[in-house]
Amino acid sequence: MRVRFPADQKLFGEHEELNLDANGHTNQKDRTTYLFERRLIAGIPEVYGCWSWGRFVDVRFKAGSHQYNALVDHFILEAPEPMLFMDSIHATRNVYGYKSAIDRLERLMDYVRDAHGHEIPELDSLHAGLYREWTSELLRKGDIPNALLAFETGSAFYPEDTELRLLGVEVALADSRLNQAETLMNQTEYPSGLRDRVRLLTARIKALRAEEEKITIRFSPRSRQIPVTAILNRDVEQRFLIDTGASLVSIPSGTLRSLDIEIDSRNPMRSVSGIGGVKRAPEITISEITLNGWVEYNVRAVVLDIPNQPGLGLLGLNFLQRFNVELNQEQGELMLKPR
Repeated sequence: MRVRFPADQKLFGEHEELNLDANGHTNQKDRTTYLFERRLIAGIPEVYGCWSWGRFVDVRFKAGSHQYNALVDHFILEAPEPMLFMDSIHATRNVYGYKSAIDRLERLMDYVRDAHGHEIPELDSLHAGLYREWTSELLRKGDIPNALLAFETGSAFYPEDTELRLLGVEVALADSRLNQAETLMNQTEYPSGLRDRVRLLTARIKALRAEEEKITIRFSPRSRQIPVTAILNRDVEQRFLIDTGASLVSIPSGTLRSLDIEIDSRNPMRSVSGIGGVKRAPEITISEITLNGWVEYNVRAVVLDIPNQPGLGLLGLNFLQRFNVELNQEQGELMLKPR
């Protein structure tokens, strides 16, 4: 038996009391559940005329979720009216939470569609909305593993849902998955109504990325020398001093041989000021300089042996200018943030 229920059907007077207690009576928060159960009973008296709302309440509070859900499913199968079905989903969410509501929706939505004879966009809208609300609730509670699961499951149904995608970005950030958050953020364009939220999340990602990529160099507090060790061309270890007075990076001649670089007439010669006056030094290009895990490419350098400091090079301005530099000599900390 299939029954149509008018959306504006009135089942009780406007002064009907809703503020009942937890012994089987409802309160204002449970209004949706109350309306659904009363509407369901009133709608199919020929089949379930012996059921009263009180018996529904007994099942809901005393028998538990399995029996209540089975009872409601049975009623929906007898009267697969879309509005009634959606009411049942809201009622289930109120009583047993989002997971139970989504389980019911996914279990019966195709049956209700087939009974109705055509697509019902409101069901998809409700379905996607439940996943958004569930993910948001889990995120708010700090249940990140289940929030991630809710997001991923919902995204499988609605990969183009931009609001759900932004929730996925928030979940990824909460789970310290910066790369995933960045990927999700950049996979689609967002409507103007989400512009502020997109801007805030983008700023969070950039700030976290900058923090992650920041190079921190520690040295003796108040020291005038800041020593570091870098890797050249992924293979050769080189000791350097940070030198803001040097315009170019310099490496000693021994390192040149380790890099298997040969100097010939094609290498320009540069005038370099230092101890002992001005010297002429050949210029080369170092393919990679890796410092604390961060790689800079194609760095110009001169080949120069520093007197009384064999094997030492200088990291000059042409390298440092690739970063925002923060120096705290009192604490002995130098921070380089890639530009």
